[in-house]
Amino acid sequence: MNTITWMVGGAAGAGINASGEMFSRCFTRGGLNVLAYLEYPSLIRGGHNSYHIRVSPEPVYSQVRGIDLLVCLNKETFELHKNELSSGAGVLFDPENFSLEPKNLPQPETTHLFPVPFLKIVKEHGGIDIMRNTVALGASLALFKYPFEHLEGLIVKQFEKKGEKVVSLNVKMAKIGYDYVLEHFDSAKAFPFSMAPTQNKPKMLLSGNQSLSYGAMKAGCKLFCAYPMTPASSILSVFAKHERDLNIVVKQPEDELAAVLYCIGAGYAGVRAMTSTSGGGFALMVESLSLAGMIEVPLVVVESQRPGPATGFPTWTGQADLKFVIHAGHDEFPKLVLAPGDVSEAYLYIQHAFNFAEKYHIPVIVLSDKYLSESHFSADDFEKLAVKIDRGPMVSEKEIEKFKETMEDFPRYQVTESGVSPRILPGMPHTRYVANSYEHDATGELDESAENRIAMHQKRLRKMETLAKELPNPPIYGPEDADLSIIAWGSTKGAVLEAMRSLEAEGIRVNFMHVIYLSPFPKKAVSDFLKKAKESLLIEGNYRGQLGELIREHTLLDVDEKFLKYDGRPFYPEEICEKVKNFIGE
Repeated sequence: MNTITWMVGGAAGAGINASGEMFSRCFTRGGLNVLAYLEYPSLIRGGHNSYHIRVSPEPVYSQVRGIDLLVCLNKETFELHKNELSSGAGVLFDPENFSLEPKNLPQPETTHLFPVPFLKIVKEHGGIDIMRNTVALGASLALFKYPFEHLEGLIVKQFEKKGEKVVSLNVKMAKIGYDYVLEHFDSAKAFPFSMAPTQNKPKMLLSGNQSLSYGAMKAGCKLFCAYPMTPASSILSVFAKHERDLNIVVKQPEDELAAVLYCIGAGYAGVRAMTSTSGGGFALMVESLSLAGMIEVPLVVVESQRPGPATGFPTWTGQADLKFVIHAGHDEFPKLVLAPGDVSEAYLYIQHAFNFAEKYHIPVIVLSDKYLSESHFSADDFEKLAVKIDRGPMVSEKEIEKFKETMEDFPRYQVTESGVSPRILPGMPHTRYVANSYEHDATGELDESAENRIAMHQKRLRKMETLAKELPNPPIYGPEDADLSIIAWGSTKGAVLEAMRSLEAEGIRVNFMHVIYLSPFPKKAVSDFLKKAKESLLIEGNYRGQLGELIREHTLLDVDEKFLKYDGRPFYPEEICEKVKNFIGE
């Protein structure tokens, strides 16, 4: 399989992320598959930023350890990543910034050095310092023997609003970098990594947050209200960009408490609404989440995880909010928790989230994490992933007509076998809709009798039993007669699939259950999968193995082995392969 990996690194504030995204789009424009993973500290300036992309004509599921071309905008980048260079890799750097000798290389015999005076080129041609990134992009494309016109087209689109002068200057910088490599390095012809465009149509490149946003818009979300919190912040930016052309109300309130209450008010009025946050912000929303559970209002919350507790690791990834989210709220009330594993699933399952919220009148929490939320992934168009909007049982005009004479309150919370009561909206004629945060009777009036409490509490919680019957089983990847069975959830999916491909090439048969709907828990499907397994391995990004605890709680089964990670970094397929081979060897 012909793949290349490229990394650019430098100080925060130097335009690393923007350059990396532009470089990624060069390849998606050529019909290639791309995965782009970025790391950055919680600093505005200073610290180390890196943007790692992987490109292939074949599907790519995750980042990998090896780097084929390392672009160093400072010396720190080389020192931090030199041991990740693959065999035959190249290092692109500015010799006026720092010197680099073959003796300093981990693999001096096979590593190619490409000193390019980025800053000197910029100064000599009337540019500004940050344009050295553009020179580096052109030089990188030349080394990969990729057509320059894809980068040129992106530069024109990126800077067209800044005028012809800015566009021309940036195109010029990139072309000088491209030509410099071809003119000055005979070794560029021998550089073993290259990539050519395919005949496939161009692909989209989008982050998990963009995918969640566009899926919510497709589902008919008409109010988005959120207080920005990394790594969920860019969802607010996406909605703000489209609020006028899609007629969406977008609000940034004073805090997360206000954000969720706006959405609950909108849900009460019959408007599809969503908020987003991370763990600390979700903690502030929990009391209001219970309110939504009591008054049975549809609500969708995206919780994009980062390591905690407290402020924790604001710009890093983890999967430690699972049980917190499942048990969030005081007392018991129904809620649905789901976790997509990639951008296509994010787009698809956020639509299902809105449907389930309105069909069952419950809060639905969509769990993401920094890795999925902020990494960029190539994808084909999402036309086949559109879900028909289902707003659940609504009261008909005929049913309301009978209240014309009495003007009685509508029994919004009438007891039903499914637990779901027909929904009425404020302003419907001849009756009134009362939403009461106290325990209430069928019409919403306060009722503290034991009999009413039992009936209402059972009614609400019966929704979980009804909902559980509707949810699909977790997908299973790989052969049925596997040597090892892996179970995981969320964005860990990509690294597991990538590892499975490598393991299969070595003759190790692995299958994988990816649990998407986490509450209600798919206990029968998980139990059947584990009982059939020869050996089982749990992989997740937290200390306790929270999915494993849920499995034990619901099935009384334990996995044979766990691979847990909580350092803020995503799983790499290489470390999963190593874990699998060591475990099977033992």
